[in-house]
Amino acid sequence: MLLRDHEQCAADAAGRLPQAWRPANSSPRRSGLRRVLWAAPWWVLLLFAIVTGASAQNAPESEELYRIRVTNAVGGAVEVSGDGGQTYTPVGKVVTPATRLIQGFAASRWAPVGSVAATAIHGLRLKVRNSTPKDPKGVANCMMMSLVPREFHTIPKGYGGHRPGNSGIYTDTPAGQGIFRNLAPLVASPVRLESEGRLVPFPADYQPRVGDRIVILVYLPPMLPREIVFENWKGGLVTAHFEGRDPHPVARVARPVLGIGRYDGTAYTGVGRINTNHCGVITVSTAPVSGSLLPEGQGSERRGGFQIEPADHARDVSYNAPQVMVVEPLEGQGALEGQPPLFAGYIGLQWDPRSVAHSLGVEVKIDNGPWEPMPELVGVMNDAFAASALMRHFRKLGVARRITSGVTHLRLVFPRLDRAAVARYLAEYATPGPAETTLGEEEMAGPAGPAGPATPVHGVITLNASFRNPEDLQRIAVVTVYVDGRIVAIMNVAPFRHQLDTRRLPNGRHEVELRALDGQGGIVAQKKMSIMVENAASEGGAPAS
Repeated sequence: MLLRDHEQCAADAAGRLPQAWRPANSSPRRSGLRRVLWAAPWWVLLLFAIVTGASAQNAPESEELYRIRVTNAVGGAVEVSGDGGQTYTPVGKVVTPATRLIQGFAASRWAPVGSVAATAIHGLRLKVRNSTPKDPKGVANCMMMSLVPREFHTIPKGYGGHRPGNSGIYTDTPAGQGIFRNLAPLVASPVRLESEGRLVPFPADYQPRVGDRIVILVYLPPMLPREIVFENWKGGLVTAHFEGRDPHPVARVARPVLGIGRYDGTAYTGVGRINTNHCGVITVSTAPVSGSLLPEGQGSERRGGFQIEPADHARDVSYNAPQVMVVEPLEGQGALEGQPPLFAGYIGLQWDPRSVAHSLGVEVKIDNGPWEPMPELVGVMNDAFAASALMRHFRKLGVARRITSGVTHLRLVFPRLDRAAVARYLAEYATPGPAETTLGEEEMAGPAGPAGPATPVHGVITLNASFRNPEDLQRIAVVTVYVDGRIVAIMNVAPFRHQLDTRRLPNGRHEVELRALDGQGGIVAQKKMSIMVENAASEGGAPAS
């Protein structure tokens, strides 16, 4: 079975310091300190900006987009600040804190110490410090902790990635939401320890303690591309396109991608969305967000995607599957591992269904034609992007289409990153509606009765399924949330709490149901209710259907 996660793709290779990466119209003439800085990797420029700003918390306001703060304790807050740490908005809670560090996955060797080594729908990997002689040996020679979404508290069947163990800070945030989606950090974002109101580097012998506060600083990338285009053939160029600038080649395709495979977390990612970025990989999902009650790896296959890897990394892991595009440096260019714009600092997880401009998408050209959406593909298909397989795919959709070459181009379309978008995301957490429902002990027997009168609601409301008896809670495998008969959320880890954004529903009456199931899929408890959505036009409310 083909099953490869982003952390398995790392290599034990010695990376070389790359030459500067810059758009074509920038001036090559630099002198003194400016020339030294320009020749450094992007993250060095970022750290230089932080140092010259006296401290991370006092860095110039225009550079910081937002910051994430996590209190490492049971019930500790997961918070995001869009104003440089002056105020924070809670976006989740810690269920289980980290108690130690573990060796990093191999590709984390290319991440700076004290930075985000991987950003993914199914977890954030933080490179805290280098290894010491007292630490376990590992290929990466670094120690890390993780932030984990609730669906991955228990390792799914067939999981192939980094296993945090007790180095994980396990949160109640669902995979593909909050800090694991639109508020996710970028690779190489600085990570600091908050101590007495100041942000400081981690000590050389640091181990997590209950009550520690970890802060991730997310900065606006310099010169954000409009898009990056990959010519999907051997020798094809990888070209970054900027507004008002000439296209700038950043790499070359050493091996095109031909197929798709099963990649962790893609059941929660969405078609044509970024699943993972780290120093040695970009993982793109071709699978839709799943509504299944089961974790990944159980039931019908719901994963699907492909990867883009830098050449040294791909060579050392000796991974020759058709599900991986390999890109190599241009002549005179240094190694690509851990370098922008592909493997640090630029590629996030953004997906806002309300705003294409604020979503990072991946599109394709078939037979050198116009750009079109990524095909929805699930499972393992070694020839998924070949002409014959694509014709079969479209035929199943009722479309007769003649294809001769298959997928000839891929492109990453970048979102507009700005503070207004961050403020909008945070407003959804900061202004919950008045409705809350409790799934109680008295409802544990038999199906739910009529929903009853409709409760007026607006904005984001909290649906909370709680159980008074701990023994009852232990019987529950999943709690599923339905709106008008359609699954909108699946929770398999307590606390069973879902924030429902009613602004995505038409104004008017809607039927909501919470359904608790045991490990065999039997209904243990149900709760039905009716809500009357009453959003004003300024809140994004739609007329009643």
